Amino acid sequence: MRIKPNTSGTHQGRQAAVSQNSCATTGQQNRHQTGQRAGQRGFTLLEIMIVMIIMAIMAAVAIPAFSSWREKQAVQSATQTLMSQLKQARTLALAENRDVTIKICDGTVASAWVYDSDSPTATCDPCLDIYIPGSNPQQPCTKNKYDFSQFSKDLSVTSNVSTAKVVFTSRGSINPPYPTFTVTASNYNRAITVNGIGRARIK
Repeated sequence: MRIKPNTSGTHQGRQAAVSQNSCATTGQQNRHQTGQRAGQRGFTLLEIMIVMIIMAIMAAVAIPAFSSWREKQAVQSATQTLMSQLKQARTLALAENRDVTIKICDGTVASAWVYDSDSPTATCDPCLDIYIPGSNPQQPCTKNKYDFSQFSKDLSVTSNVSTAKVVFTSRGSINPPYPTFTVTASNYNRAITVNGIGRARIK
């Protein structure tokens, strides 16, 4: 029995078919790679400019709001610090049976002991470096000083009393006029009042 060879196509025809299939596959690969490159392209200049404009608008809105919040927090912190100093001075006056002063100097809160325990006749000024008269060796007045610029460079502290101070007596009370200290930064302010018995409160 003889097997009849397949004569449906010539050798050249089969090679042409293989070549066409190869070209089709290569074309598909090229189109796939071209699609990948198109998906990986960068931003255009117009797109970058639009994003920058949006960021600039957001910054213009956010920065003033943040600055306002920061000043408000500075006033709150400074007020609490001054309140703490007033309470500490009154407690010390009662505990050590002597006068203690809180005084404002050029917007800086300073606390000093008006009468030093070793020299009852010495008047100490928290805004000045004073030595106790007759002390040998010379002994400076004890004082604590707080610079409110640590909270904000725009912060100031004022008082309705010309001397800008409050003196707590050994009984914890104060003599009139009764002071009000106002802490201010930008458009924010808080006030602390001290009554006759030496109690301070935030208004």
